[in-house]
Amino acid sequence: MAAARSLLIGTIGNEISARGPTEQAISPENVPKIITEGNAGSDVTCAPVQVGNALLVCERDGRKISELVYSFEEDGITAHDMTILADHLFTNATILQMAKLSHPEQVVLCVRSDGVLLTFAYNRRENIVAWSRQVTGTAQNAVDGNYESVAVIPSMCGTADEAWTVVRRVLTAGSKRYVEVFDGNLNTDCARTYAGTAIGILTGMNHLEGDDAMVVADGVALSRVPASGEITLDVDAVAVEAGLPFTTTIRTLRLSLPTARGTSQGQKKRLNEVIVRFLCAGLGWRVDGELVDTHLRPSGEIVQDFRREMRLGVDREARVTITQTQPFPGTVLAVMPSVGVEDG
Repeated sequence: MAAARSLLIGTIGNEISARGPTEQAISPENVPKIITEGNAGSDVTCAPVQVGNALLVCERDGRKISELVYSFEEDGITAHDMTILADHLFTNATILQMAKLSHPEQVVLCVRSDGVLLTFAYNRRENIVAWSRQVTGTAQNAVDGNYESVAVIPSMCGTADEAWTVVRRVLTAGSKRYVEVFDGNLNTDCARTYAGTAIGILTGMNHLEGDDAMVVADGVALSRVPASGEITLDVDAVAVEAGLPFTTTIRTLRLSLPTARGTSQGQKKRLNEVIVRFLCAGLGWRVDGELVDTHLRPSGEIVQDFRREMRLGVDREARVTITQTQPFPGTVLAVMPSVGVEDG
């Protein structure tokens, strides 16, 4: 159940709303008016989340998220399928749990039955509806790292939200569950940090004993295997982060351009060049395999445009792949391709 313009109730058979007669409160004396709003059915084991004036509900098969929102045109609640353009994310797994981040951005987190964490950027006022997936662990395949639960709480300062997860990890030290928090200042998983006087040995790494760990010591990336709970650095450092590495991959959708013959979908395309705009990009970013030289960014600037000439010939997709395998940050603000469409 959730409170909106009326009391919304999800059952395994349909979604209904209940409101008191003539805008009065529901009470034993005021029999509520019951209206059927949808017939998809709700997953009674997965609690819905409310984002603005919309309610996001997991349907009973666990493979679709419906947006329940009031429509002035229909004078009632309407349901919209939020997964219709991302149904490949739900083919072999179902949604177990949902949680909502409100600050600094609106994001819905969905734990999938195979241990993958789906992130749903959702902002109806700005027409933002975008899905992505998060995997953790050295293999990056949800085998040695499974998300089992997620919860969102306000941060200590109260200005943002924190996403806390329960993760089952299969490491050299054995299979264990960890309570971890997403931290935008870190670029490794299951990490420990140190800040203080210069040290040459980082202790407290027993949880990653015998595993390949990525270390960032004073801004320098190192690959190390903890032994006896310790990691030895090449040189002393005052700020150290050590954890499991992960790969960030962004791949654009197939281009659909208007042409005299209709859409360019299915037509041959030549990707001539692409410009990718980065915000605060660290070392290691690549655009279709070519390394982004962050040293070319003007001093004092935080935004950089990287131009990549594409010599991949002709295909029917014209997609761009952006990757980051190093433990350094960065935000992709825009991808601007130059494309030629050919007949055939």
